[in-house]
Amino acid sequence: MAEINGDDILGKDINAPTQISNIFRARFENNFLVLDFGYVPPVQENEIEALKSEQVRVSQRMVMPAVMGQMLIDSISEVLGQTPDAKAPGRPGGPRPLR
Repeated sequence: MAEINGDDILGKDINAPTQISNIFRARFENNFLVLDFGYVPPVQENEIEALKSEQVRVSQRMVMPAVMGQMLIDSISEVLGQTPDAKAPGRPGGPRPLR
């Protein structure tokens, strides 16, 4: 069986939907990493209590195997340590446990 490296795959994201997120929730469920993203508009000081009691609409959800979640963590760490324009694609490989 042929192996493929994430660096060899070109992504075409011309029509990929984009939504701004300024909040997220991460949880681990049945050996999957679940990431929910949402957006809360800027609030005034008097709106904070109301925001705590209202549900924030999740605009995007990503679910991935734990191994891929670890690759995502590693890639984000790699990108944050590089220049602002650097990209680190996911690289399928051997299992790495989540920290």
